[in-house]
Amino acid sequence: MTSHALCTGPDALAPQVADVLRGNGRTLHSVKLIGNHLSRETASTLLLALVLCERLEELALQDSEESSACDAMAEALKSSRFLQKLSLVGLCLTDQSSFVSEALEQALGCATKVKINHSGLVGKDLCSVYASLALKNSLRSLHIHYAAIATGNDDTTQAAISSALCAALKGCKCLQSFHLHVLMAYNESEETDQLVAEIFDALICSPRLRKLTLVNSRLTLNTAQLLSVLVAQLKRSLVELRIESTSNISNAVLRVLEDMITRNVFLSRVTVRCFAWEDVAWACAAMDDAKEQNQGLLNKAAKFVMSIDERPTPCAKHPCASAFDELCGTASLLEHLVSLSGKSELQVSMSVKKARRYLDDNYMIYAGVVLARVLCEAGDGSMQFDELNVDCWRSIVQYLKLSDVVS
Repeated sequence: MTSHALCTGPDALAPQVADVLRGNGRTLHSVKLIGNHLSRETASTLLLALVLCERLEELALQDSEESSACDAMAEALKSSRFLQKLSLVGLCLTDQSSFVSEALEQALGCATKVKINHSGLVGKDLCSVYASLALKNSLRSLHIHYAAIATGNDDTTQAAISSALCAALKGCKCLQSFHLHVLMAYNESEETDQLVAEIFDALICSPRLRKLTLVNSRLTLNTAQLLSVLVAQLKRSLVELRIESTSNISNAVLRVLEDMITRNVFLSRVTVRCFAWEDVAWACAAMDDAKEQNQGLLNKAAKFVMSIDERPTPCAKHPCASAFDELCGTASLLEHLVSLSGKSELQVSMSVKKARRYLDDNYMIYAGVVLARVLCEAGDGSMQFDELNVDCWRSIVQYLKLSDVVS
């Protein structure tokens, strides 16, 4: 992949930058434009050059001081069929507007990955971006990074910013990855907890969220408890969880995180980093044990599915069937099967459905209720009990797990 980071600077440099873009148009996949202090006319020159980059996948616009120039750059997104990632740093939006300009709004709608980096003052600009994102349902990845949550240089309140962000999250039904990076002063932890609580509540509306990253200047006990509740509600979709703190994590918070991993057995890809830890190995030891247990359960569930798929009679015993019964329907199991088998997610989904049907049909055997079959006496001879009323049995078994059966 060919990548270029170009400092456009003043208008005089734009023709040279445009020449570089045109000269590499067929091989260019990633472009970062820094320092876009441009007039609309000069921005249009760069736009024409960007249009020739027909295989452009990533475009970053940084430090645009003219909203008209930013709009002109955004037009490039509508002409690129391959664009997948858009990074917006230092946005310039139309004054006195509740939404971003039409060109930039369409640009946000074209990209599947959006990164919004705000440091310092925030206000109507941030609310405008979130209001536009709320209208789009094609967003797959959202990365938000800002160093302060406060009233900007206008009358925008913190509550308005939080409300706009949460509305955007609720509107992005296809969101698969969410990264929240919040750095605040030590005495502002209460405000951070409130923001995180509102965001977590909005993320419950994201049924496809697979990766969640939380970077915080101070991970409080309240935030850890809220995170534990959210993870449990995202059982079917969540695969990877990353937690980072720039200050020390207390033992009470560590116990909450360990308990969260232990209770949510589908969670094995968990990363906890703390830049203030002196003994990282000691701090993570308990969580590592919980992750290993969850990984073992995931391996057993995968073994059950693959044994069904490979041979008519599965070799998996009760522990593997019980693990599958626990993890069936989770994205964690699907991704693990994809990595083990090399098949597509659609193919492994079919294998999981096949294994689920097999387990339902043979549930009494795996539960240990019967060894092979149960015969009941009747006037005209004997018949198999486990072949009677299959639909009724499946209605009952949906409320049971193999781990509930006491041998």
